[in-house]
Amino acid sequence: MSTLSTPSPRLQHYFQEYQSFHQDGRNKVVHLVGVPVLVLGLLGLLSYLRFGPSVLGDLLALDAGFTFCIIASLFYLWLDWSLGLPFSLVFIGFYICGRQLMLLNAWPLLGGMSLAGWILQIIGHSQFEKRSPAILKSVEHFLIGPLWIFARLIGYYP
Repeated sequence: MSTLSTPSPRLQHYFQEYQSFHQDGRNKVVHLVGVPVLVLGLLGLLSYLRFGPSVLGDLLALDAGFTFCIIASLFYLWLDWSLGLPFSLVFIGFYICGRQLMLLNAWPLLGGMSLAGWILQIIGHSQFEKRSPAILKSVEHFLIGPLWIFARLIGYYP
C-alpha cells in the first residue's frame, strides 16, 4: 500500500518506464500542454457516443466518454489509490467539460483539440526527445501520461 508521498510499486514501475521516454525538458513542456488538451478533446468527442439517458440533467450520461472515465478511474485506483482517487476526480472533470462542449455542438473544437494534442505529442517526440512515444511500447501509457503529468504538477512524483 502506498502513502501520499510514496507511489505504490506498481505505479512506480509504470512511471519509471513512462519517464524513460520523456527526458527532454522541452518535450515535458509540450506534454504538459498537449496531453490535457488531447484528453479534454477526446473525452468530449467520446461523449457523443451515447448508450443511455442523461443523469443529473445533462451533467453525466451513459456514453463512451463516461464509460472510458470509469474504466480509466478503476485502472488509476488499482495502480495507486492515493493518487488515483484525486486524479479520477480531475479526469471526470475533464469529461464533464468535454461533454458540455459537445452539448454546445462544439465538436469541431473538440476534434481540433484532439488533433492539436496529438500533433504536439508527435512534435515533442520527433523534434525534442528523438524517441518514439511510450504509447507505441504499451497502450497502457495512454492512461499513464495524464496521471504522470498530474503527479508531477502536485509534487507527488519528481
